[in-house]
Amino acid sequence: ITNDDTAPTLSLTSSSASVDEDGSAITLTGALSNPTYETVTVGVSASGTATLNTDYSLSASSFTIAAEGTTGSVTATPTNDNTFEGDETIIIDVSSVSGGSATESGTQQITIALKEDDAEELVVNTISNAMIGVYRDNPWLLDMLKKHLNEIDN
Repeated sequence: ITNDDTAPTLSLTSSSASVDEDGSAITLTGALSNPTYETVTVGVSASGTATLNTDYSLSASSFTIAAEGTTGSVTATPTNDNTFEGDETIIIDVSSVSGGSATESGTQQITIALKEDDAEELVVNTISNAMIGVYRDNPWLLDMLKKHLNEIDN
């Protein structure tokens, strides 16, 4: 018997190209071009301007594709940190593929835009300072403004 099956190759896809900081998890799916006779283990690594375990988390550093199966996945979940940092990137790379004679199809890398959802404090402080200047001569309005700003900060 001659085995004329081609060895499977792995490609990586993402359920979304971007996510809000307070958004839902993104699923990263590894798919084999064809099934194989044994379990395939896929390692993933993270980089980018966003910080792993601070700005987002990964459900695992690897995932498996069962023998005779073709897909496996890992999730990236954003962390809502209430700190303005601007938009960031999450880059997920396939770092290893083992089992079932599977190989990576070229270099598999996904870049996800992590969209900032927090207000930039500089803008709030600039507006607050301008308002304080306008209301400086009216202590009652100034007190109301300060109370309102304290409520926003808390």
